[in-house]
Amino acid sequence: MRNELSILIPVYNANCHELVATLSEQCNRLKTLKYEIIVLDDASDDPDCHHQSMEINQIPQCRYIINGKNMGRAATRNKLAAMAQFNWLLFIDGDMRVSKADFITSYLNHNTASSLIYGGYEVIGEFPDNLRWLYEKKYWRKLHVLQQPKRHTYQQFRSCNFLIAKDVFRSHPFNSTFIRYGYEDMLFAKELYNSGFVITISDNPVDFHKFESNESFIKKTEEGLRNLKANEQDLRHESLLLYLVIFLRYSYLDAFIKYIFHLKEKSWRQSLIMKKPNLYLFYMYKLGYYLSLT
Repeated sequence: MRNELSILIPVYNANCHELVATLSEQCNRLKTLKYEIIVLDDASDDPDCHHQSMEINQIPQCRYIINGKNMGRAATRNKLAAMAQFNWLLFIDGDMRVSKADFITSYLNHNTASSLIYGGYEVIGEFPDNLRWLYEKKYWRKLHVLQQPKRHTYQQFRSCNFLIAKDVFRSHPFNSTFIRYGYEDMLFAKELYNSGFVITISDNPVDFHKFESNESFIKKTEEGLRNLKANEQDLRHESLLLYLVIFLRYSYLDAFIKYIFHLKEKSWRQSLIMKKPNLYLFYMYKLGYYLSLT
């Protein structure tokens, strides 16, 4: 059983006091465990989040710290790892929730020599008018499969919930050139895999229960697509979207899709923001947006 743990929580515009309290309670039940919980707020622009989260400093062995400026998801996680004092790092996104009573114990007792253990996530609730909920609900079961021989385990990795050895993380940190949202976790896991590290998928999920507005999710998706474009060569074998893009280029159909997108972009975007968004329209929007990037 692992007997020390640094729980590292990057957060932006979310109140994670309840998450920290839950994790602290589970850790305190393990009398031999040495632990700390560090929350690093990436310069949230919602003052209510700061005010509510400051109470985290009143919980023993817990700290709430605010970045002086927005650093991005990758650099914030790297900074958290640099602050950690223990040899095992548990990263959990600040907008997630832990409902498993043995969540911490499951990670500490995981019987594997893996350098990284990915616990996954579970989509909670019913929000049929929310585009992010529809998207995650369709794909999360496909991503989180314990035995999936046709895919490398690193291709299933998401950075919302994972345990990693500190020396491994510090030798292979997130690529801090990823300032915007999206695809930094895919590249992180791929580079670990290429370096020979073992990635294990464990059935130890967090709850994905808060979903941004449709407009916010579209903006985040556009940021992610710009990241993907900037790293197209590194991720060309990892993204299904890129496989389709390459096919369209070889078939000389990319110009036609770009033309349709140019005509329909505003109306498609408006439809996705409204109630009852259509996932297939969302896929078309993503494809057209990506092909329109120079």
